[in-house]
Amino acid sequence: MDVDSDLWEALRSNRPSISNVNLRAELYKAWEEIDEVEVEIRKLRRQISAFEEKRDLTQSRCTKILSLLAPIRRLPPEILSKIFAHALHPGFVHPLRNCLPVLLTHVCSYWRQIALSTSALWASLVVSPYDDEEIVRMRPILESFLTRSGTAPLSTFVDF
Repeated sequence: MDVDSDLWEALRSNRPSISNVNLRAELYKAWEEIDEVEVEIRKLRRQISAFEEKRDLTQSRCTKILSLLAPIRRLPPEILSKIFAHALHPGFVHPLRNCLPVLLTHVCSYWRQIALSTSALWASLVVSPYDDEEIVRMRPILESFLTRSGTAPLSTFVDF
């Protein structure tokens, strides 16, 4: 019989010892095995972590490549500018709520450049201040719209 069988047999019979087996030595040997397995587990976890990092970098690379292959990247800036202008709701833009021109500047640097240079996006806005403090807070935004509207006719609606 092997030691493990003897151990099970002793546990079932409630015997305090096993003949010809040094239980302390067996316990020490088992603890050493646990330590060896723990070392191997740590090595494998480091390898898994390295593989996961490599996978994430490769997925990121794939996403970037797919982005470069997107059909919208082949549109000339003039067409994108027209699409942006048509995407605006007819009427006025409220600079503090759902401000499409600002959202367009957050997509990518190419869109930012086009949106900032499309004066029609910035030429129509609604201002609805609650009080004098709101006007003060909106001033930089209003100045930004005014600057970006360039030579386009500026349309504003003030709602008190």
